[in-house]
Amino acid sequence: MRPSFALLSLLILAPTAYAEDSLLDIDLGDFDLDEASVEESLTYEGSSTDSAPDYTPGKPVSITHYGGNITVNCTDRSGIDARLDYALEGTNRASMKRMGDGIGVRAWGSSSSGGVSTRIPSKGSGISSSSIPLAVNLPKSVRVTVTGKRGWITVRGCTGTVKATTAQDGIFVSGELTKFELTASKGDIEIELSESAKLASTSKAYASTGKISLSMPLDQQIRLDARGESVEVSHIVDGNVTDTRVTGNIGEGGPSLSLTAKGAVKVSSDAE
Repeated sequence: MRPSFALLSLLILAPTAYAEDSLLDIDLGDFDLDEASVEESLTYEGSSTDSAPDYTPGKPVSITHYGGNITVNCTDRSGIDARLDYALEGTNRASMKRMGDGIGVRAWGSSSSGGVSTRIPSKGSGISSSSIPLAVNLPKSVRVTVTGKRGWITVRGCTGTVKATTAQDGIFVSGELTKFELTASKGDIEIELSESAKLASTSKAYASTGKISLSMPLDQQIRLDARGESVEVSHIVDGNVTDTRVTGNIGEGGPSLSLTAKGAVKVSSDAE
């Protein structure tokens, strides 16, 4: 996408006049509008793309983006595709162009690993806001680690291991997962395991300020430790159950699953 500017001129401090049962025509020439009364609102938009067709499915992938939301879609495909869009708003044309032209994404992959990283310059003067979401397409079979700083992390449809950490907002993951490790410092965590998902290794989720919601099949075989402001588990648990902590085996037991939140923790089945 070729970068482009959109221009909107905003008139400020112009008085409005009303008359009962009539409309008054106002000639702006009657008012002294100096340069400070007219402000240019600019939007600078563009995108950056990259791909790694040589990535081998099933190998580790690391994704790092500190500029906004991260969305990862796992589908029946090969290789890695990445797209970084941006929309900057402000009043300083040169500063916005400098930042926008410096934004970029890089994807790499081989028979041993793959990854995606982004380049986000610091905001200059006259830039009021920015939206810089990253979208990545991966093969279904993957071991992916996603690291974000601002914005949501969403990972859909993966078969394998998902690790995700974000400093702001929350995390949503779904798929036929065998393991997950999720940490949200300032948001909620939502996990949806598919009907055929079987956790095979120790998994955990930690929401230091938010809540956790997990949907998983009734026939899951795990050792659960869930704690939060309130804890609700729809599965049968052979262990200790209180309002704020539930520990014990689901099914015959198996890999450990730890869910810890400051808010509520809810574990439900896909049949509900």
